[in-house]
Amino acid sequence: LWLGQTVSTIGAEIAVVAVPFQVYKLTGSTALVGLLGLAALIPLLAVPLVGGAFADALDRRTVVLATEVGLAVVAALFLVNAVLPTPQVWALFVLQGLAVAVYSFGRPALASLAPRLVPDDELAAANSLSSVYSSLAGTAGPAVGGVLIAATSVRWAYAIDVITYAASFVAVWALPRLPPLAE
Repeated sequence: LWLGQTVSTIGAEIAVVAVPFQVYKLTGSTALVGLLGLAALIPLLAVPLVGGAFADALDRRTVVLATEVGLAVVAALFLVNAVLPTPQVWALFVLQGLAVAVYSFGRPALASLAPRLVPDDELAAANSLSSVYSSLAGTAGPAVGGVLIAATSVRWAYAIDVITYAASFVAVWALPRLPPLAE
């Protein structure tokens, strides 16, 4: 699970660099780049509440799988927009908001997997491992994204993001079902 999430998160962090770069490249506006944050703010604040309710009510593995599929579809849409003869700036804003919404929906279910998968005496180690992959991806992903975009284009950044979701999907698929705990 952690290896799959590391690969997938590095891919996502590569795309995190690509979106504002592409907005700036298309518009030349730093203000529009800054407004990308607003496209993410509302879903970032509101959607985890809904995602948490679904994580509590449904099989968590299923919620995480649906999230990974949703994120891969959004990444593919970023790629489709990038390969258009004239990529659409409005689509980048919509996709940015959608990506954050999908991620925020699945985050509570993903965060709750470790306590269900590892024994209590190994939970601290599992949480530390999760922190390591998150820090690694948060550092390596943008660095790789910057180099990749400079050497090729945003298209490759989005393509790699799409491909890396396969690692996470396979890892989550291999997990046992994790139905809601009985009260």
